[in-house]
Amino acid sequence: MMQKLPIGLIVKGLKKPNLALKKSKVFLANHLEDFIRILTQQDKLSEIVNQKEIRVAGMRRTGNHAIINWVKGQHAGKSMLVK
Repeated sequence: MMQKLPIGLIVKGLKKPNLALKKSKVFLANHLEDFIRILTQQDKLSEIVNQKEIRVAGMRRTGNHAIINWVKGQHAGKSMLVK
């Protein structure tokens, strides 16, 4: 799934092309690795429950909900909170 790039990122990329190239290489490598993993594990796909799982542990009344809400806001797809 391709994501649209905000104009700000494009401007930053034009101002610092070396940094943009480095970040794009990492982005491409990560997505390529995921794609290859999916292709090579076709028989195991039915066993995968979560493609991405993030667990948060913390003490009570320390602002865990703020971190969880921020992470959920950064994620484009569906999310589920289990307590």
